[in-house]
Amino acid sequence: MEVVKNSTNHPGVDEIYLRTREKMPHVSLGTVYRNLEQLSEQGYVQKLEIGNEPKRFDPNPAPHNHFKCSSCGAVEDLPFVSIKRLQSEFSESLRGHRIEGYQLTIYGLCSRCTAEQGFNGVSNDTSVQDEGKEGG
Repeated sequence: MEVVKNSTNHPGVDEIYLRTREKMPHVSLGTVYRNLEQLSEQGYVQKLEIGNEPKRFDPNPAPHNHFKCSSCGAVEDLPFVSIKRLQSEFSESLRGHRIEGYQLTIYGLCSRCTAEQGFNGVSNDTSVQDEGKEGG
């Protein structure tokens, strides 16, 4: 758990395994994976399943959203939008449904990749659809 808690980059199982082996050379990948799953189920860490990518683990178990850079793959925390707000905003389309949770990931270029590629900030691209990204 220490490896995840000391991370800011939302590491995957492989990265956590390699960093754990630095302190515990005989630990197996299966042990690390099982412990991460248990920590997630018990609410100590948040398991992130973003698209078809390998699972990542977030040391912050509190509800919040994420931004994923489509260039370098970095994942950053974003503020949480409450379920009550979502229910209010989507009351017509969610009539008869009971929301139990959600996970939102916004895709784009992080500030570093934006600067490296010569862009100057938030995109004004009108082709981005409010409905979200297909397949994710």
